[in-house]
Amino acid sequence: MMGTTMNAYMSFLRIPFSFYQVEVNATKAATQQATQQATKVATEQVKQLAEQATQQATEAATEQVKQLAKQAAQQATEAAIEQVKQLAEQAVQQATRAATQEVKHLAKQAAQQATEAAIEQVKQLAGNGAQQATKAAGTAVQGQREQA
Repeated sequence: MMGTTMNAYMSFLRIPFSFYQVEVNATKAATQQATQQATKVATEQVKQLAEQATQQATEAATEQVKQLAKQAAQQATEAAIEQVKQLAEQAVQQATRAATQEVKHLAKQAAQQATEAAIEQVKQLAGNGAQQATKAAGTAVQGQREQA
C-alpha cells in the first residue's frame, strides 16, 4: 500500500510539473516566435533607415559636388579672364613699344632725308647764285670796259 500511495503521490506531483513543462515549452515557442518577428521588423526598419540614410547622403554629396564644380568653374573662368587681361595688357605694351620704335626710326629717316634734300637745295642755290653772281660780275666788268 505504501508503494501504491507513493506512486499515486508521485503521479500527482507529475501533473503540475507536466503542466509547468508545457507552459515553459509554450513560452519558449512564443518567445522564439516573438523574437523572430521582432528581429524581422527591426531588420526591415534598419534596412529602410539605411536606404534613407544612403539616399540622403548621396543627395547631399551630389549637391556638394555640384556646388564645388560650380565654384571651380567660376574660379577657372575668373582666372582665365584675369590671364586674358594680363596678356592683352602685355600685348598692348609691346605693340606700343614697337610702334614707338618704328615712329622714332621713321622720324629719324625723314629728318635725315629732309636734311639731305635741304643741303642739296642749298648747294644748288649756292651754285646758281654763284653762276649768276659770276655772270653779273662778268657783265659789270664788260660794261665798265665798254665805258672806259
